[in-house]
Amino acid sequence: MKDNLHSIGDRTAALATEFPADELFAAASTAVLVADHTTGRVIAVNPAAQDLLGLPSADLVGHPWHKAFIHPGAEELNAASQRAAALGTVARVSVCSSGLTGDALVATLSTFFVSQVCYLLLQLDTAHETGRSRQAFSGDLFDELDDLSLGFVITDGALCVQFGNRAFLELTGDASREAIEGQNLLRWLDLTQDDLIHMSRQLQLRQAATMMTTSLSTRYGRGPMVEVTAIAVPDATSPYWGFVLRQMSRHPVAPGGLRKDS
Repeated sequence: MKDNLHSIGDRTAALATEFPADELFAAASTAVLVADHTTGRVIAVNPAAQDLLGLPSADLVGHPWHKAFIHPGAEELNAASQRAAALGTVARVSVCSSGLTGDALVATLSTFFVSQVCYLLLQLDTAHETGRSRQAFSGDLFDELDDLSLGFVITDGALCVQFGNRAFLELTGDASREAIEGQNLLRWLDLTQDDLIHMSRQLQLRQAATMMTTSLSTRYGRGPMVEVTAIAVPDATSPYWGFVLRQMSRHPVAPGGLRKDS
């Protein structure tokens, strides 16, 4: 038993050190908590989430993520995490922090894979902020983006999808926007840790990322190769990212390879 606990601790420490896109999440104003699905232990939590939960990083990283919430929301969220990992679904659960604030929150839970490791991603909002984020993009902008022949996705600072146009739905095979809303973009893009770190630094420093070539995961399995360009979407209070996906007719580089189109 002690050996097993030691191995879990080693895995958590290793993932916390090597977690991809940690720099991007840390800089995001969106409150984000990431856990290893296998162990259930937190490996990354950004300052925004610490403030919202009223818990310091030391009380979160390395500990079971559901301990950050109180009954009954914690139990409901824990059950939702099992469904999300098994079925690839998104869950939104009303919870209360177990920290000093004790605030009522809305937790949006999804899963994603990087280098064959399954992660749980919790995006935390107050009820007011949840409503605001859903209304951040609307009207004519949606119509214009839907008319694009290229796949276009808008995510928040934690890479959770807020909008995907019709071309993106056609590429991924997803039936509706409701099916992709709240999912992490990494569910579809086969990127490596190095790709994510490179992208996050470019977005932070230049508000644009170099073009990346990767394979696309669809609801039917491995999809086509796509060329991905990431840009910053201006917003007064929270960062949003835009991703343009262009299907390629040829395979000039291996999946996940980076092109140096600065």
